[in-house]
Amino acid sequence: MPRDYLVALQMARQTASQYYVKEAHFNEPKRLASEFIKSTRPGKKTNDPTVSDICAYKCSLDHDEVLNIKYKLDWTDPLVDLPVEFLLDPKKWVLLYEERFEITPRMYKDLLSFRNIAPQHAFDFYSTLPHV
Repeated sequence: MPRDYLVALQMARQTASQYYVKEAHFNEPKRLASEFIKSTRPGKKTNDPTVSDICAYKCSLDHDEVLNIKYKLDWTDPLVDLPVEFLLDPKKWVLLYEERFEITPRMYKDLLSFRNIAPQHAFDFYSTLPHV
């Protein structure tokens, strides 16, 4: 999560227990290079479940960055592996954003007004914002 939210969440904590948050940067979110799954339908025969029968999907990456897709047909059912046919190597991840977004001059001015109440270590974030 962005640094200013990270600080706000840490400062807003009411209990003495630890609260773990992860700081995210623009170069961390990734997406797949292109479509790589032929279908998300769990069955292929007549009367097999269809996509509209699925109530939940769960996608996760294992340690080797291989995509695992599971599904549920009912909220009380356990998650079941989706039998997928991969069109591409599922390890072809690319950056979602190449660089930080530029913000409008008005938004930049509004964000700079937060410097008066922001913690000292967050000043770099506000002073390095790319803007038009």
